[in-house]
Amino acid sequence: YKDDLMKLLRFWSSGNPDNQTSLAEYVFRMQEGQKSIYFVVGDGKRGAEMAPAMEKMRQKGLEVLYVVDPLDELCVSGIGEFDRKTLVDINKADLDLDSEEEV
Repeated sequence: YKDDLMKLLRFWSSGNPDNQTSLAEYVFRMQEGQKSIYFVVGDGKRGAEMAPAMEKMRQKGLEVLYVVDPLDELCVSGIGEFDRKTLVDINKADLDLDSEEEV
């Protein structure tokens, strides 16, 4: 049931600020060659938007999911991967967005 439930998840996103988005919608909008689904944990939507790691993501034009609820964080950590794309917490990962491999 895990795969079925993942399709139901919705998150706020830097790429769709007015509506929540699904993981499938995020993957559809990903940049060509992007291998990871990026997310940031924050205290509410505004807190996630203001996370220091978001600045570099904005500069690179990379969409980031906002994980703003403790239950969402639990779900994301349990998923690990969606559609062969690894979920990466931009606050915890040592991202080298200048390399082709990280995008």
